[in-house]
Amino acid sequence: VIPSLRPPKCTAGSDSPCTPASGKQLMVLYLALYLTALGTGGLKSSISGFGSDQFDDSNKVERKQMTNFFNWFFFFISIGSLAAVTILVYIEDNLGRQWGDGICACAIVLGLVVFLSGTRRYRFKKLSGSPLTQIAAVFVAAWKKRNIDLPSDLSLLYNVVDDGQKKMQKQK
Repeated sequence: VIPSLRPPKCTAGSDSPCTPASGKQLMVLYLALYLTALGTGGLKSSISGFGSDQFDDSNKVERKQMTNFFNWFFFFISIGSLAAVTILVYIEDNLGRQWGDGICACAIVLGLVVFLSGTRRYRFKKLSGSPLTQIAAVFVAAWKKRNIDLPSDLSLLYNVVDDGQKKMQKQK
């Protein structure tokens, strides 16, 4: 949108050579790309974990709500991806990249407003110690248990028992 932040357009078949991007223009481009990567990596890796923290896995009703949350969450992630590669590409090709970028920016602001509007209702788990210590503990435990044989009944690997398994256990 800001003309000084992009090099002039190159036209095919013209006698004048294309003007390369200046240092300032390249800096803005790389900054935008790195911020996009940082935001995507930070958001996508933590949003599903934050969503699951909002439900109590020991509560039967909330466990069902968590399943519904993830179904809807991944449904809308897929719809957003589909819209990005179809609708937004069409808009950018026919109306201009600034329209596609503007729509994305508005969607991000709208999502941020929705997220922040629920802040008072969110559940926050208290951390016990450093997150890095917890991550290291997982790696240490995995290394120590690397040679343990798997149980013959693979259902013993999971601690969540659904309604179908409960009925089967009662029938036995």
